[in-house]
Amino acid sequence: MISRSFVKSTSIIEEGENVAQLLTFLKADAVLRKNVGAAIVKEFLANEDLEILSFESRQVDDALSAGHYAHVADRPFYPWLAHYVTACSVYVMLIEVEDDAAVKRLRTFLGKTKAHEAAPETIRGRFGIYAGVNCVHLSDSLESGQRETNLWKARLGIGEGNFDIVPEDYSQEYDASFPNHTQDMRKICAQVAEAGDVSESQKQEIQGYLEAENPAITSEQLDALTKIVLGSAL
Repeated sequence: MISRSFVKSTSIIEEGENVAQLLTFLKADAVLRKNVGAAIVKEFLANEDLEILSFESRQVDDALSAGHYAHVADRPFYPWLAHYVTACSVYVMLIEVEDDAAVKRLRTFLGKTKAHEAAPETIRGRFGIYAGVNCVHLSDSLESGQRETNLWKARLGIGEGNFDIVPEDYSQEYDASFPNHTQDMRKICAQVAEAGDVSESQKQEIQGYLEAENPAITSEQLDALTKIVLGSAL
C-alpha cells in the first residue's frame, strides 16, 4: 500500500480551520469504463472545494452495502443497487471540505442523482449512463459524511494518508480521444424504460459500447456491468 501526504499546491483549507470529511467513491461504471474514472478524478484534483485525503481500492460486501444504504434497504430497487455497489471493487476517497456550502457546490458539480436528468456540464450529465448508474457517490451533507466515513473506516479500514492509487497518476490515464458512448447507451436505456423490456439486440449494443470504451474488460465484468446498466431502466 502506498501511504503519503497529499496536499494541493494551492490549499484552500488552512490549519486550525473547522473542516469535515466526506466519503466519495467511483462506482462500477466509472471503474470499469476506465477513461471515465480517470476523467472524474482529474476534475476532483482541480476542484478547489476539496482536499483528497486518501484513495483506495476496496470491495464492498453485502453487509456494508446494507449499512451504507440503510435508508433505502426496504425499497424495491435495493437488490439492483446492492449489485451495483458490490459488482466490482470501488475506488474510495476520503475528502476534506470546509463547510455545508462547499458540500452543496460539490453536489452541483456532480449533478442530479438520476444521470439522465443531470445538467450536461456536470460529471453525471457527461458520464452517468441512466437513472442510478451515475458514476460516483458523494456524501450529501456534513452529517451523512460523518456517518459514512465512520462506517467505512470501521468496515474496510480506510483512512487518511492511505493511497493504494495515486490520484495524479490515475488521472493522467485520461485520454480525451478515447470513445465516450454515454449518450448512445443513455438513448438505449430510455428506449428500454419506455418499452419496459430489453431486447437481445439492445443488450448486444450496450456490450459493444462498453467494450469499445474498455477493450480490456473481462467477460465477467462486461456481463455484470451490462446487467447494471440495463437494470437501471427497468
